[in-house]
This record gives sequence, structure tokens and C-alpha cells, in this order.
Amino acid sequence: TLKVWAEEGPPKGTLYHYPNPHNHQTLSIAAAPAPPKIAFQIYTQAIQTKMIVRHLQGEPMEKTLAWAESEVEGFLRT
Repeated sequence: TLKVWAEEGPPKGTLYHYPNPHNHQTLSIAAAPAPPKIAFQIYTQAIQTKMIVRHLQGEPMEKTLAWAESEVEGFLRT
């Protein structure tokens, strides 16, 4: 960590995006552990979000998962 970042910081009580020397951030990748090309499609096509919406609108989970599976299979063909 650079000295300037160790000394500098945001105002107390605010959100910030300074480099985190204390590792309080958790890194994550959408749609992991899918291969990058498939994960990219899952993310950009909002498959996970659409799954939530479908299920919350009353669609059975089995049908929601079958729909998502067919979408991902389509990504595999491209």
C-alpha cells in the first residue's frame, strides 16, 4: 500500500472506495464458476435477475430452473 493511501481517507461515517489495506472487501465474480464467456452472457442477459422475478411472480422453481438451463444451453451453442 502506498503511504499516501495509508494516511488519506474518506470523511468518517461515509461510504468509500479507497484501496482497502485491511482486506474488508470480498471479491466476487458474477456467475462463477462458469467459464468466462458463459458467465459474461449470464451477467449481461440478467439471467439470475430474471430467475428471481419469474419465481417471485409465482412460477414454480423447477420451471424457473428449467428455463435458466435452456438459456445457458443456448449460450453454449454460440
